[in-house]
Amino acid sequence: MSSNGLHELIRHGGTTDSVQASVNIQVIEVCACPQRVWWVCVALLVWTPHTYSREFTHEDIREAMLSLVHMIRMSEDKLERHEFRERTLGDQLKKMLIGLDKKHRALEPLKGMISRLDDRLSNVETILLQREEREKSSQAKINEALEGIQKALVALAPAPPPPIDLDNNLSANDDAIQRRLDTTDAKIDAVKKEIKTLKNTLNPETFRSMCLEAASDTNPFEKHISEAEKLLNKYETKLSEYNGTKVQTDFVPLNEVSLADEAWHSKMSEVMERQEKEIKKIQQLLSDAESMWKDLPRLGSNNLSVEVCIKVVSDRLVKSNNFSTIDRGKFCYPFNNKYFVFLFCI
Repeated sequence: MSSNGLHELIRHGGTTDSVQASVNIQVIEVCACPQRVWWVCVALLVWTPHTYSREFTHEDIREAMLSLVHMIRMSEDKLERHEFRERTLGDQLKKMLIGLDKKHRALEPLKGMISRLDDRLSNVETILLQREEREKSSQAKINEALEGIQKALVALAPAPPPPIDLDNNLSANDDAIQRRLDTTDAKIDAVKKEIKTLKNTLNPETFRSMCLEAASDTNPFEKHISEAEKLLNKYETKLSEYNGTKVQTDFVPLNEVSLADEAWHSKMSEVMERQEKEIKKIQQLLSDAESMWKDLPRLGSNNLSVEVCIKVVSDRLVKSNNFSTIDRGKFCYPFNNKYFVFLFCI
């Protein structure tokens, strides 16, 4: 029952009992709503002296029971909502706790990993420190060795000689230089004579005579070849005669040949073998002679190159005669007899 219904009941002259019942119902309703407790208290204090009691009817009891049922239903709904909220909150908390537990279990191996990493880092630090110490010790040893080497080099190095006063006067060495120049002039004259003789000997006529001599040396080989050809011709004629006689006898078998023919055949085979060996020797001699004949132009070109070289050397020596005495001595000093002998051998 609301406050308006209470006012209507009092205005229509209700009894004190009815008013009290209605007030009690109102109090029960107000208890469901804690915000109106103070207003209910104020209404009771104000309207209690002026109320009149009346008898309770079935309607009042029915309304009070309905209001009580309604209040209970409302409280049940509220409790169900609170239970649902608490249930959902509990489920969420349970899921969160399960997730946290899983994460905690997943993070448990990190402790071992971190401990192993710490051990490895400590091992690496110790290794680096040991390596640094070894490098320092090796560097110290190398420095000591270098210092020892430097000291040894300083100790082994000879002391610098004292300064020598050079004599700029070259008049004392003039006689020795002059004698050396005279000997070199004599050697140059001898070389010039040898060059002239070589020029006279190496002319086209002498070269032609050398070629004729080489050709005459090869003539005996030609004679041997002609004789060998004659012998071969004789053997061919004999073989042809033998073949002719064999044809006339209507191919007599070999087991019926006379002993004289067998001896002749053996002798012929021996002679043929000897002649074959001699022919091989002659072929070898001919190949050697051919190689010598092919080398003759090269020898001629070598002789020409020797002449050119001798001419260049003579020109150099003639040009060197125009130098001063000291320069001539320095330039002509390496040219000795051994040098020119080697040059002519080339």
